[in-house]
Amino acid sequence: MTRSKILLLLLFIGGIFSACKKEYSIENGNVTTSNFTAVINGMPWAATTGDEGATLLQGMVNITGISADSQEISITLTDTLLGVHILTPKSSSIAVYGFIDSSYSSNFSTSQGTDSTVSGGQVDLTEVNTLTKTVSGAFSFKVYRSSDGAQRTIASGVFSNIPYTSTLPGSNPGDTVTASIDNSPFSSESIQASIQDDFLTILGSTSNGSQSIALVVPTNAPVGSHAITAPGVLPASPYSAIYDFAGPNSNTAAPANAGTINILENNASTSRIKGNFSFTTTDASSANTNHTISSGFFSVYYGK
Repeated sequence: MTRSKILLLLLFIGGIFSACKKEYSIENGNVTTSNFTAVINGMPWAATTGDEGATLLQGMVNITGISADSQEISITLTDTLLGVHILTPKSSSIAVYGFIDSSYSSNFSTSQGTDSTVSGGQVDLTEVNTLTKTVSGAFSFKVYRSSDGAQRTIASGVFSNIPYTSTLPGSNPGDTVTASIDNSPFSSESIQASIQDDFLTILGSTSNGSQSIALVVPTNAPVGSHAITAPGVLPASPYSAIYDFAGPNSNTAAPANAGTINILENNASTSRIKGNFSFTTTDASSANTNHTISSGFFSVYYGK
């Protein structure tokens, strides 16, 4: 599995926020004043009140804000330690910038590019307040878009007293992702779909994020059975899957090394995709630990 596919799992923590905006003026009975600002290529940017939020889940933290003109900044750190977190094209933590509109499928990020002169920077996580359930910090970084070589410089970034939640949002009515994982039933409590660079990613998770299944298919995937190949095996398949679960210290992403995704329906008019899936994985933290995902079924709406 490529690193970008693993990062799709991390990005969903931020992506789900834009599909589940909330008003956060009062959190847990405490009045808080939220603030999320930056300067993008010399122009001021500020998240709209109510369109800023954070998630702390399974040892990761995401902070996401959307401005009045639909510009989004989303930062995902793979641990919650206070202090400076360095972002590079190879780091597990990531920042993303893009527009919530028709061009949203092509984002800028710190994970694209060849080195830190092209993309990267830092995020200083200064406070995680478990009493008010808020996070604060500062950031600056460059983000890059490999599809056209464009770059954005995001400077003087500040997020202060951003309220966070520790559960994922519910699913759209009619959405389903179910399977058997190592002969135990799995039924998603939170289901999200996102299009990125002509690929559709479907993520089904438990509400606390302790288990999830991600399926990645081309947005124009035709009806029929499609093979999943192991990472590094050529020719590479555009179809992939990941089983993610809470390990002893952090989440572990276990990529599929073989399997199939059978598309039963992909209706562009209704923005709904249905299918079956099954795959086997090798635990990324231990080459001797395998997982079998069988009897999988998904029916998911992927429209905006």
